[in-house]
Amino acid sequence: GCWDYKLNRASVRDDLSFGGWALQAVKAGRMAGIEVPGLDACIAKSIRYLQKRAFRKDGFGYCAGNNPGGLTGTGCLALQLLGAGKSKEVRAALDFMRGWRPVWEDHPGGKNAQYYSYYAAQCKYQAGMRPGATPADVTEWRKWNAAMKAAYPAALIVDKETVTDAAGRPCATGHWENRDAYHDPVMATCLCALQLMVYYRYLPTTTLHAAE
Repeated sequence: GCWDYKLNRASVRDDLSFGGWALQAVKAGRMAGIEVPGLDACIAKSIRYLQKRAFRKDGFGYCAGNNPGGLTGTGCLALQLLGAGKSKEVRAALDFMRGWRPVWEDHPGGKNAQYYSYYAAQCKYQAGMRPGATPADVTEWRKWNAAMKAAYPAALIVDKETVTDAAGRPCATGHWENRDAYHDPVMATCLCALQLMVYYRYLPTTTLHAAE
């Protein structure tokens, strides 16, 4: 139930931020048809970890026992990807995030606004676009999507410098900036771009197996 991110048994701790990326890799391997001994057991244990240790007070915290915050989307998406999208923990997490919208500062979940938005966008998309989605989840996804399509182009910072395309023609460049605890424009730009790709990069995939 712990993520040993330093490979040092004395420093083992629950770290849902690290764990979220690891669980996305597990799902990607399953979808690709990779056969790894113990993969099914790993998935089952991961679900139990998320439900029993990471979940608290209707959401997910950074480490076990923490109050829920911005990483609620991380735990929610991990359960959705691992086939537990209809669990009570996912339902509670979606309700916890209801009303969240894309922002670059003053996020209700904490001080890493775009990281939290990155996960929330996927959770809301997976819930609102899946077969049999509830009307509330459909409505929430549509509201998020409308806000995202309006906010992200408007917040793009156009750079004075230009690059050239394959034909040698100058092209304008731009970036986004997270204005909370992390001001790295590279990370913020990647997270914003990935959210704008959600329609085709993150197809609804709330089962463990790829579609036939």
